[in-house]
Amino acid sequence: NKSKSKIFIIQQIDRQIDLDDIAESKDLSFDELLNEMEQICYSGTKLNIDYYLDQYFDDDRRDEIFDYFLNAENDKIDAAMEALNEEGYEEEDLRLMRIKFLSEERLLILNSLVRHTQTRIVRDDGSPPNILYLITRQPK
Repeated sequence: NKSKSKIFIIQQIDRQIDLDDIAESKDLSFDELLNEMEQICYSGTKLNIDYYLDQYFDDDRRDEIFDYFLNAENDKIDAAMEALNEEGYEEEDLRLMRIKFLSEERLLILNSLVRHTQTRIVRDDGSPPNILYLITRQPK
């Protein structure tokens, strides 16, 4: 069952289980696991794979790939491979970082909007807003 498999993957990532071990336990190739993780992210669920990325990427490489996705017109891997081809990244590297990007993208956009607004948004009681408040608040 696909749904149970996705739940299992999410739970294992939450427990910070090595991605290779997750793939092996579900009898998936690493590529198939990445496909499942991408679908999970595209459906709106955040996956925190920092624990895994920390083992394989130094901060500069992570920042370079993340910045690429942040500024790119789309999140297509072929375009990323072409743009970053001189850096020697593997497709798997870019897919892992795209998963991180997809997991954080909405929060980054919202933070950027709040930071760049001309007026300070506060609740009626003067307290700072939370994300739910910002999304549901009606313009005056």
